[in-house]
Amino acid sequence: MAKGRRRRTCASGKARHDSFEKAALAARRMHRELNADGKLAATTYAYPCPECRYWHVTRRATWDGQANQLANTAPTEDLQRWAMATTPAA
Repeated sequence: MAKGRRRRTCASGKARHDSFEKAALAARRMHRELNADGKLAATTYAYPCPECRYWHVTRRATWDGQANQLANTAPTEDLQRWAMATTPAA
């Protein structure tokens, strides 16, 4: 790794985000990519990692008794399927 560059993933292999806002943005981007691939997206949450002190995105609302912050609410399954059917392929 080049000097001054840090890893983009935690030791757990999850992507690291500097802030909750950046984690929420990554969650929205992930939802768009899943829908573009014809897959349904789930509601996502973000939490600060106790190991690396960065934020990670997850589908779990709680972890070890702690509530995670809501990062992105997924539209209903019907709405996602409608959007995928009406969006032209790239």
